[in-house]
Amino acid sequence: NVLVEDDKVFCMPGGKKALVAALNRKTGETIWTNTDLDEVATYTTPILVTFKGVRQLIALAQKTVISVDVKTGKMLWSSPHAAGIHRTVNQGVLVSSSPDLVALDAKTGEEKWIIEDASSKTAMPVAWKRGGREYIIVGNAAGEIRCIEPADGTVLW
Repeated sequence: NVLVEDDKVFCMPGGKKALVAALNRKTGETIWTNTDLDEVATYTTPILVTFKGVRQLIALAQKTVISVDVKTGKMLWSSPHAAGIHRTVNQGVLVSSSPDLVALDAKTGEEKWIIEDASSKTAMPVAWKRGGREYIIVGNAAGEIRCIEPADGTVLW
């Protein structure tokens, strides 16, 4: 899958020549490639986030979640979590599902918390705002819906 922003098309060919690449949207020429990991790409669309002033492309490889600088392609961080296809960022926390709900610090990739069997391969965690606060809402394979505090993983209901 590809993702387009401004003059760049981001894609994940995977492998030794480029796990992630940015192409010029008008010419197709390569702007940058990242070869830091020799992994198979997954069939997921990367996401773009800005955290503390840094625009990041967060993408999933077969065994790793990665973050690269969208301007340079430089790897900002990687995390050895076999992440799910569904991701959201809330309060600086990247939350990924499949079937565990895994939260990573969006700046460093460090694990913040894990809730086992809290999600499913088809339920996308979403950010929800209420009363000036933000939460993560996610459903699991058993049909349960949960509200989670993104900062520490507390299940509120």
